[in-house]
Amino acid sequence: MSPFVSKIKLRILSHRIKGFWEEYRRNKIGLVGIAIILIFVIIALLAHTIAPYSPDTQGLADTVVMPAWMRVFPQYGDLPVTSRLQPDFAASELNNFYVEFKSYDQEMSRFLNTPSVRMWKVEYHGNDTEPAEIKLVWNFTYPYQPPTVIVYGFRWRVMNLSDVSYNLELSVVRWGSTPAEYSLWDSNFRKTSPLRSLDYKSSYPYGDWPQLVQVRFGSNESISRLAPQVGLFENPSAKSILRIVFAEKGEYSLIMYVRIKPKSEKAMCEVDIVDPEFTWLGSVHGILGTDHEGADVFSKLLYGVQVSLSIGLMVAVITTAIGTLIGVGSGYVGGFFDEASMRMVDLLLCLPIFPLLLALILMFGRNLYIIMFLLVLLSWMGLSRTVRSQVLSIREMAFIESAIASGASRSYLLLRHILPNVMPLAFTSMMLFIPGAILAEAALSFLGFGDPSLETWGRMINQAMNFGAFPKLAWWWIFPPGIAIIILCAGFVFISHALDQILNPRLRRRK
Repeated sequence: MSPFVSKIKLRILSHRIKGFWEEYRRNKIGLVGIAIILIFVIIALLAHTIAPYSPDTQGLADTVVMPAWMRVFPQYGDLPVTSRLQPDFAASELNNFYVEFKSYDQEMSRFLNTPSVRMWKVEYHGNDTEPAEIKLVWNFTYPYQPPTVIVYGFRWRVMNLSDVSYNLELSVVRWGSTPAEYSLWDSNFRKTSPLRSLDYKSSYPYGDWPQLVQVRFGSNESISRLAPQVGLFENPSAKSILRIVFAEKGEYSLIMYVRIKPKSEKAMCEVDIVDPEFTWLGSVHGILGTDHEGADVFSKLLYGVQVSLSIGLMVAVITTAIGTLIGVGSGYVGGFFDEASMRMVDLLLCLPIFPLLLALILMFGRNLYIIMFLLVLLSWMGLSRTVRSQVLSIREMAFIESAIASGASRSYLLLRHILPNVMPLAFTSMMLFIPGAILAEAALSFLGFGDPSLETWGRMINQAMNFGAFPKLAWWWIFPPGIAIIILCAGFVFISHALDQILNPRLRRRK
């Protein structure tokens, strides 16, 4: 083919594309569809950047809490947001004690394999046998309604014990009109016996390795520890206890007691308090609140775009290719191939597709690629029949008879006349296969047959149904994935409608 002919064909193709766009641009529904799909494609590509959290990050706030912007309403204005604080202890009453704060300790950093270590080293060198005590105090302000969950943690170790026994205790103090102190933990704390114990120890069972203390208040042990202190003895709950502990907005203190009971005047001891943290989990969070695991619903919604678009596009492209090839082959070749393929289509169309799909997924596993393969396997039949009918109709047209009379080969007829006239139908059908695949995957995930390793919109609705969103009227968890499915599917339907009006001569508008 000469360069001149290639240039002419390229110019013709460019003119056709320009003419198609001119037609499409006048279709308002089609433009809306393109805008919707572009928005979702951008979200899918940038999900890792624009999502505030990873979809599997849990404990960002309390479970099933409303969006943070709900605080604009007066009744929700003082609900707590999640605050993760690093206590900055200050020592008081330094009798026979020496306290050193280290923002970085090389030895401890090597132990914990972390680049950031905040540590308070408390050393005791006594010269008498009287018990001694030091307080590490951190003051903070709590300006909200009582929290529903608090989490506190730190690492600790005792070293160089000599003629001494020790006790450590962590307490929270409420100041204000009704001051009170509540013990959260002590060094004799045991899950099997969680009541407060101020006994002294003379040994450290963990060696040189710092022991981790991580307590999420709300467990049975922490509730049974604080319940007697607040005067609740019958069916206490974390919420009822914290309502008493944080009864007022205002000033509070977190106090770490280090108590020493020397056995001689040569007693000595070293205590390390490493990386203390104090957190209250919010009753509001983010743009769309949290789910049953305290995970960010908005982040899961954004990541769900990737899965839905991937499934929709891949299933639709493969299904369209298979349906078009079988339909063209059946209509153009005819004979035994036509008879065999159409009888197979008739058989598959008679099967109950959705129950069969569920059974096959149970048989082969809930894997994304298996689900996509089964959707393709059970979706191409209708298009193949439609394409076959179109091919049979085209074969009887006058321009095909003229081409045959001119000596055109079968391959020339297929590539230059049959396929170009079938492709508009196939492309329009593909735009409808995409929302069909998206809805099918969402339905499977909603019923519990989706891939459990992926955050999909259908799985979000399934979890909302199974983990209490409906009784709690957690609309921020229930409606957004459903609305996202509707909008995304509507975008492809709008594009399909516009393409049908442009490519179908019977529906094409007159200029």
